[in-house]
Amino acid sequence: MDSLPQEILLVIFSFMKSHYSIACTCKYIHSIFRKNIHPSDAQVISIFARMKPLCAVEKVIEDKHSNLAAGNNAPLIATASHGNISLLKRLLSDPRVKITNATLKVAAAKGHYDIVLLLLKHGCFTNEAVKEAASNGHNHVLQLLIDDGRFDTTCAIIHASENGHHKTVRLLMSYPHINPAIFNNLALTYAAANGHHKVVQALLEDPRVDPSDRNNFALYFAIKNKRKKVIKLLRKHISWSIFLKHKLFTK
Repeated sequence: MDSLPQEILLVIFSFMKSHYSIACTCKYIHSIFRKNIHPSDAQVISIFARMKPLCAVEKVIEDKHSNLAAGNNAPLIATASHGNISLLKRLLSDPRVKITNATLKVAAAKGHYDIVLLLLKHGCFTNEAVKEAASNGHNHVLQLLIDDGRFDTTCAIIHASENGHHKTVRLLMSYPHINPAIFNNLALTYAAANGHHKVVQALLEDPRVDPSDRNNFALYFAIKNKRKKVIKLLRKHISWSIFLKHKLFTK
């Protein structure tokens, strides 16, 4: 490894209160791990991680010696994470900044629609963005990514179901090419296991979803995890004899 993971740097430097303490910490890390981390790089990461003060950010950008790609592009990622669109535009116009797909992933996870839109215009692409948007229930961002046409949305409904975002599930089901029964009704199984009854209800409204798939797997996990509301919904779609059979798992 040529540098420490940006996550470690961001956490460490976010607690630093002065450039001096940052520089000392940087030298200490360098002495232990023998990494090529320059104090000025550490200062850049620290300022952008905290996004304050703004005057410090401006000074860093104007400084020709500042490494705006420090920490695996941490300044750009931090800016996208905070949703600062004006500062992001400023950074993207600087030749020292390297645009990475990780920035799009972070913006999608945070639900920053304008940031995601801007990054798409700059050519950013990663299917992880779809996963993050679906997992966190950011429908406006998810719809933007779907309508873009380049992204793989196959597993989006699974991620949304697993995390209980019923509105996101309904949004995804409105697209004919998205199959809610993909991978042996895995979305239903996850929703049932986690007790997301509103998601289960939404999925059961689609004729493609089969609650008896894989020997009533969804019901099995609902009973095992004592998801009473989910069990009640599934009983309407599964024969009584099968329900009694699976009820033995509660012993």
